[in-house]
Amino acid sequence: MVAESLQVAFTNRQWEAYQFVLKYHRLRHRAPTAEELGQGLGITLVESAKLIDALTAKGVLKRRVCHVLAVLPPSYQRHEFAEV
Repeated sequence: MVAESLQVAFTNRQWEAYQFVLKYHRLRHRAPTAEELGQGLGITLVESAKLIDALTAKGVLKRRVCHVLAVLPPSYQRHEFAEV
């Protein structure tokens, strides 16, 4: 069974973070920690944690006990926020 493609609205930074997490997961077979995400994007740990919270709220990442993040299947299409 193939999952339906869902549209999720990402900011540019959220999309960049999501793409980083997917690439990291493909290369290392695990999701990055908040610290590793921050280092990879050149942002602070606080900014990284906020991005993780936003992506978790959108349902594209999930927090786990053993490891900070779990990557959900990337069946999402990028849908940018409309500029106001």
